[in-house]
Amino acid sequence: MIERWNALSLRAKRWWTVAGVVLALFVLMSSLNALGRAPGGPALSANSTGGDGLAAWSELLDVNAHATAQLRADLARAPLDPQTTVIAIGQVFTRKEIAALRRFVDSGGILVIGDLEAQATLRAFGDRAVRWEPVGGASLAITGTSLSVRGDGFGSWNRSSGAPLTGGATHAGAVQVSYGRGSVVALADPSPVTNAWLDRADNAWFAVRIAGGDGRRVMFSEHGHGYGTSSGFAALPARWKTALWFAAFAAVIGAWAAGKRLGPADVATDTPPPERVRYIYAVASTLARTRDREGAADPLRARGRELLARRSGRRDLADEVSVRAAARAVGLDAADADALVAPLDDDQALVALARSVAHLEEI
Repeated sequence: MIERWNALSLRAKRWWTVAGVVLALFVLMSSLNALGRAPGGPALSANSTGGDGLAAWSELLDVNAHATAQLRADLARAPLDPQTTVIAIGQVFTRKEIAALRRFVDSGGILVIGDLEAQATLRAFGDRAVRWEPVGGASLAITGTSLSVRGDGFGSWNRSSGAPLTGGATHAGAVQVSYGRGSVVALADPSPVTNAWLDRADNAWFAVRIAGGDGRRVMFSEHGHGYGTSSGFAALPARWKTALWFAAFAAVIGAWAAGKRLGPADVATDTPPPERVRYIYAVASTLARTRDREGAADPLRARGRELLARRSGRRDLADEVSVRAAARAVGLDAADADALVAPLDDDQALVALARSVAHLEEI
């Protein structure tokens, strides 16, 4: 693995580093949702398998002819069927949600609430004098039966106008308040229906009873426990989304900075000579080796005058003066102009002549 990494180019290493950082952010953000909570999930949620969750209650209702489902939408916007039971324990409702729940119960729905937060909800349903107190019993009798429920004695209802379901009239563990064609069941101490206590005493029987008659559908409200209708990236909190967008933007900027800039191609500084120039040099070298300088110079001079006439537009190139003038006119330097008319005293003069003709080819 190390050898493969070392074999990558610098740009590839940067790209893989950026991809690794983005992946690490996704993993971290998806795991943060579970940090700081109970081992099995939020308290009093049907998704929680911890001791204070309601997952066991949901399974119990399923096997006792109560089809269950989770309601993750805002209760103020969710379509609430009055033929169902909505369980929303340990949740604080907005005014719009209270209005929607009152319409739901008035039409025949059953609402199950609980914990200290249920006090304000009971008063919204007409139980004005109700008061929650942190005094409860570990074992309470179920009204009208010889059965009982057990819990941790977290609290009780005092001065409630509702009918007591467990306990007595002054300190009831659970009460039922009628409202329109439906009713509200409020658990002052919700522990008997949690995972840790559901199999104690007659808690399971009581949990099935307060859900309504046989075959009644039960909806566990999960919006108040932090669950929403969105999933994937859309389900992340707004602050996490902002952090992720900033990280992605930084990764793009880093990748762009590490890559090549866009623009015109660089001008080549070492352009190879054309094939015809190489040919002229080769001919000059071959003829130079024969020691017949004049024989080698004749075709080169003829080619030079032809190119000069073509480039300069002049036809009178019979003498040295006209050749030099035409050479300067087309842009040859003094050395190239001299080479075209200079006598061939040595091999270097022949090579200079070939070089001058080559320069004319490139103009």
